[in-house]
Amino acid sequence: MNKKYFAFSVSFDAWLYGVPRLPSFVPSHRNKHTDRMNFGQRFQTFIGDCLDLLVNTLLKRPPFAEEFSIKDVEKENIFTISRKASYYLYLEDLTLGYPRPNMPNTMSVGDIVVGYPSYPLPYELDKFIGNSNAILVSFGSYVEYLNEETVKKFCSSFQRLENYKFIFKSKNKTLCGDHPKNLLTQPWIPQNDLLADSRIKLFVTHGGFNSMMESVYHAKPVVVFPLMNDQIGLASYAERHNYGVEMDFSNWEVDELRNNIIRVLNNKTFEESIKRSSDILRDRKTSAAERVSDAINHVVKYGDEHLKSGASDLYWFQFIMFDIFCVLLLTILISAVLVTFIVKYLFKKIFNIVKCSLKRKND
Repeated sequence: MNKKYFAFSVSFDAWLYGVPRLPSFVPSHRNKHTDRMNFGQRFQTFIGDCLDLLVNTLLKRPPFAEEFSIKDVEKENIFTISRKASYYLYLEDLTLGYPRPNMPNTMSVGDIVVGYPSYPLPYELDKFIGNSNAILVSFGSYVEYLNEETVKKFCSSFQRLENYKFIFKSKNKTLCGDHPKNLLTQPWIPQNDLLADSRIKLFVTHGGFNSMMESVYHAKPVVVFPLMNDQIGLASYAERHNYGVEMDFSNWEVDELRNNIIRVLNNKTFEESIKRSSDILRDRKTSAAERVSDAINHVVKYGDEHLKSGASDLYWFQFIMFDIFCVLLLTILISAVLVTFIVKYLFKKIFNIVKCSLKRKND
């Protein structure tokens, strides 16, 4: 393909595209490690990254990746198209992750999901909140799969916090049976507008990237129930940096949620910490859209050859220097065998010489 194009990806595809984010200081999105890991954590991260790289490489190559024909060009597949991109845009942000290196043709654009104007709340939501303080509860599309026992636990927790109004995103209008007066369920919510409202004091969420970015942008502390993938790392980061509290979705109690909500609301450390990160996020001179626009204009004007390193042409085992380590290991093993053989040979020679000398002396 001779066309120039940008690839939008997630941070854990970095190795696949030749970005040297070493597992010695860049934790996996699936664990709770920080950027300062001990040997065991670095080993675990390294193995995980290698498996990710291997699986992604296999899945993005035929026969797993469907080949498709592009008009007037040779057949391509997802893997080759991704590797030939002029620029890689990563959905990540410094306010929700540890510092990571970028190449000249890579850019973090996690803040592209925030910064949009907020609008007045719909009448029903505005009337429900009134002059009260409110808590937003949303698990994205996952809420539709909550079992009855989990729903009852949430409802019990909300009923024990009568001084707060709860807005629960769910298509099930009878989620809590006979609705308590402090609960409103909605099949769809204007999440950005709600988080921008000063009456919303806390966000109970599954920890999806968009939700967490909006929480930081609007400086709303969180109680996070991570369910899968990057939510695990995001929830851990949020708790370590005092954005809120992480809870185990598979093992929690009604009073535990109630107490954590009260703790986050009453402890100013959480509010101050996420407010500081919000200020950092808002202090940027250019938006993600502007940065991407500048990058596009640059590539259109000057091309991309000066931006791309040779890493994009390497096989995965070359990129992580697996072949070099194998040669070094083989060299060490061969050297060890040779040294052992030579030592044994010399020892045997010396032993025979000494033995012959003693024999002559005795004779």
